[in-house]
Amino acid sequence: MFSQFQNTISVPSIAQQNSTVSTSVSNSATMSSTEVAATTKKGGRGKPKTTKSVSRSSKAGLQFPVGRVARYLKAGRYAQRVGSGSPVYLSAVLEYLAAEVRSITHVTIVDFSCRAFFF
Repeated sequence: MFSQFQNTISVPSIAQQNSTVSTSVSNSATMSSTEVAATTKKGGRGKPKTTKSVSRSSKAGLQFPVGRVARYLKAGRYAQRVGSGSPVYLSAVLEYLAAEVRSITHVTIVDFSCRAFFF
């Protein structure tokens, strides 16, 4: 009875095990330094990155892009330095104004019962 199962079990030979080890070593040797650095868990200073990054817009609870507004403020050369709260505040103001325009437009469309711009 045991002889029936003996044929179905396959044990890899030592030559097969050595070939798999050599291929994994050769693959890691051909990777560039940036690929090796990308595969490691810790790079540079600080703790390894375990969570996803959160945008400043989502932190502030806004729909308008805070990072883009900050970039435009810096590129526009409106001041020598731009604080960290300025783009958040400006994004909030722009979002509020856009919501006001949208609500006024919606009220106007409903009042005149115009079907062309139905929301």
